[in-house]
Amino acid sequence: MPTPAIPLLLPYTAPQPAGSLTLCTSVLGATSSWLVLRLICDTLYETDTGLSSELREGRSAVNAAGTRNLSKKVVLVSFLRRWDFWKAEARRIGLDLNRLSNEGSFAFIDGLSELFTPGSASGPAPTAPSPVGGGRPGRPGMQQTLPIRGPPEIASRAPPRTPFPQPAAGPRTNDSKTLKWPAGRSDQALDSIQREIEGVIDKIKTKEQSGDEVLLVIDQPDLLLAAASGDSFGAAEMTEFITSLREAVHSTVVILSADSPLIHNTTPGCTPLEIEGSSFVTTMAYHAQMVLQLRCLDTGVAKDVSGVLRVSKGGKSAPLQKPSITHGASGEEREFLYHLRGDGSVSIFGRGEVH
Repeated sequence: MPTPAIPLLLPYTAPQPAGSLTLCTSVLGATSSWLVLRLICDTLYETDTGLSSELREGRSAVNAAGTRNLSKKVVLVSFLRRWDFWKAEARRIGLDLNRLSNEGSFAFIDGLSELFTPGSASGPAPTAPSPVGGGRPGRPGMQQTLPIRGPPEIASRAPPRTPFPQPAAGPRTNDSKTLKWPAGRSDQALDSIQREIEGVIDKIKTKEQSGDEVLLVIDQPDLLLAAASGDSFGAAEMTEFITSLREAVHSTVVILSADSPLIHNTTPGCTPLEIEGSSFVTTMAYHAQMVLQLRCLDTGVAKDVSGVLRVSKGGKSAPLQKPSITHGASGEEREFLYHLRGDGSVSIFGRGEVH
């Protein structure tokens, strides 16, 4: 079973309403992987601990603490971290992604390992040139190395070994999809990647159960903006790419980098990448209902504090101000301190609180 939900954080990591977008920003030194796993865990294992009475009444189905909700599905698209990383980090908090994948509740899409890897040649592998000199057929050349003579091999009298039976193939531990950047026009590459992601989303939905709610988590899509941007590829196309994917799922979480050099492009000599990156982050914050910002301590490094988590409203937060939605009971913006322990657990507390 996964680790218990964090009461202070649960109102913001609980399942969001239909069509919602949550933006999570991180900086160098304040990683977002733990928050992504907390969002996945609190989506698949619903709990009412820490929720107000209004929030409990507004939910369609109330489960016991830590109970699996089979109607909730998660699709994780990661452009920065591989499957092995997510599997190991999830195991530290008691989340078995292999089992969830086999059950059809979780799907992983690898957008890093082979994204820009060229395809392998389909023809036979070229053979190495023969070291034989220009001798006639059937006669060794002058440069051919003759084998060393030795005693004749003696047949072994031992009985032949019985081969060990091969174990039967078990269920696959991860039926993941690997994205590849298509060759050709760059303005059509996003359309191809979008179709592959939508194919995984359609596959994870249960045909017999029409009420499946799929959470789409897109980890660092700004890597595409940095690695494959050009004259026909920028922040506007990335925004359209995210918007199209949102139409295929129940709710969406996007994780972006918000380091100061990437978003503060007020200097006259800023690069096109800085301009497009800042525009993409700003646009996503405008379309989001909630923004989760991770940053380091302003005063430096502390032994018992890993960073700061600020919860604020996005540009589309107005429709979410009702009792059955997050932002606590009153919709206030809050700021927490968090501490990541060596065993993978996280503690959330306010400033000045003893933890």
